[in-house]
Amino acid sequence: MIRSSSYTDSRQSQGLLKNNLALYRGFTLIELLTVIAIIAILAAILFPVFAQAKEAAKKANCISNLKNISLAHLMYIEDFDGYVPNTNGYNPTGTYNYIYWYGTLSYSWAPPYYTLDATKGYLYPYLKNGPVQDCGSAQDMIGYIDPSFFMPSYGVNTAFASDSLEYSAIELPSETMFIAETALLQWWSPAPMKTFVLPDTYAITLLHGRHAELAAAGWMDGHVVARKVNYRPVAFASAEEYKANGLGDLLKFPRQCADNSCGGNSLREKRDFYYQQIAKPTAP
Repeated sequence: MIRSSSYTDSRQSQGLLKNNLALYRGFTLIELLTVIAIIAILAAILFPVFAQAKEAAKKANCISNLKNISLAHLMYIEDFDGYVPNTNGYNPTGTYNYIYWYGTLSYSWAPPYYTLDATKGYLYPYLKNGPVQDCGSAQDMIGYIDPSFFMPSYGVNTAFASDSLEYSAIELPSETMFIAETALLQWWSPAPMKTFVLPDTYAITLLHGRHAELAAAGWMDGHVVARKVNYRPVAFASAEEYKANGLGDLLKFPRQCADNSCGGNSLREKRDFYYQQIAKPTAP
């Protein structure tokens, strides 16, 4: 029997329609859930890797900043006949205007209590860069008591609080800390204190392990390295509280301290803060 051309066209159209329907068939619920699960697994694997890579980049930037500051410090010493600048700053006018490594800081008894000019620090002529004084990892962490007031996220060793210290008096420059990453607990004041690395006799600790409990430090020979911080109780908080905030000390011979009596003058305690001392204590 001979079929008409219209019948043949109709059959062909039905075949095309079935093929199109097969091509445009949607996902089943199981397939959709499977895809979502795979994406979630990949995200769980990759997001921490991305976060670690981002933090590693911030750490590298902070180390670079400290390297620049340390080299600027050495150039200052060379230009000033081998004398180490006073880390406590200078007050040439006798008023509440101090010159620190990071700028000129003016104090007042009314808000704003501090006014900082970052272009007038004694290291600025060697740096010519204000942002180098800050670490990107510190922005989202403790230490910024007043967000409108900038303070550098690095602190210098208070052992150099002298106007007459010569570089040649430092026994081991490669093992003597000049500057390190520092921070304050939010409740503590005044803010400028966070720009120092304090000795063991002080009631608080400021060294900040902001890179997975590692704190980068610049040394008196110009090299920079990140080391793990050690935690101790102080007069205002327990060792656990300071550890939760990443605040501690950089110790060569860490000891256990059951109470708040970690300060003092014993040989053992002096050896603990070996890296901050100009004259190194002998080993027992």
